[in-house]
Amino acid sequence: MSEEAEEQGLLQANLATLNLEGNLLRDVGAEALAASPHLANLTTLELGFNKIFDQGAAALAASPYLSNLTTLNLEYNHIHDCGAEVLASSPHLQNLTELYLQDNGITPDTITKVKKTVTSRNPGRQP
Repeated sequence: MSEEAEEQGLLQANLATLNLEGNLLRDVGAEALAASPHLANLTTLELGFNKIFDQGAAALAASPYLSNLTTLNLEYNHIHDCGAEVLASSPHLQNLTELYLQDNGITPDTITKVKKTVTSRNPGRQP
């Protein structure tokens, strides 16, 4: 392995925070992130303002590579009740203590359910 490739691997292995807010990633970008094993050590993922819909939220929720996330910011996207519920109930996102879904198309009832789900896994923390 070349020194450059080795350094790249070390950088990827140590990446804990990734902020991609406002990059118009859309669902295809969320799907690509969800499929990346290089993000396995991420604890914070900022994806606000990216035109992500329920399909992208479902891809993130289904990713085993995002299981170390404690903070997921999906503010100002196009996620609705279905996407919010999938995120909250994901077996891969059980470490989330902060899930930001403000200004999406989520109904108040679903917001309440999501908050209860996240806080029940993490007593003492508010989503």
